[in-house]
Amino acid sequence: MKLVVGLTAAAALAFSATTLATPKTTVPTKTVLIQVLITDQRVTVAQYQGETLGNGQPGYAVFVGTIPRGDYLKFVVQNRAKKVHGFTIFGKTTKPIKPGGIAHFNKLAKVRGSFAWRDTFDKRKAFRGRIVID
Repeated sequence: MKLVVGLTAAAALAFSATTLATPKTTVPTKTVLIQVLITDQRVTVAQYQGETLGNGQPGYAVFVGTIPRGDYLKFVVQNRAKKVHGFTIFGKTTKPIKPGGIAHFNKLAKVRGSFAWRDTFDKRKAFRGRIVID
């Protein structure tokens, strides 16, 4: 009888340890700020990852490379051009942004892949690109 109780307890401990160690990639782990700057010449996309600064305050640091799946994406689109522009990615499209205007939207990076972004008003090559979720 003691052997059966011991094996049951060992199996329960092993099951709970594996359950706790399983990563949960559908819950946002970090916030990535995606800054989109539109000028008359091009669209520039810069990534910043949320982190705690040395003084304990939250902040952002430059982030280069692919975005990990499960991260929360916070887009800030700024139009510094002389004409109206817009921005689209992941099936989300900003309203037309007047010169000097700003638009915001958020997205959870749930799926891996390479995702195209583009300016909705200018079709030139400098006004489109890709973001990679890994």
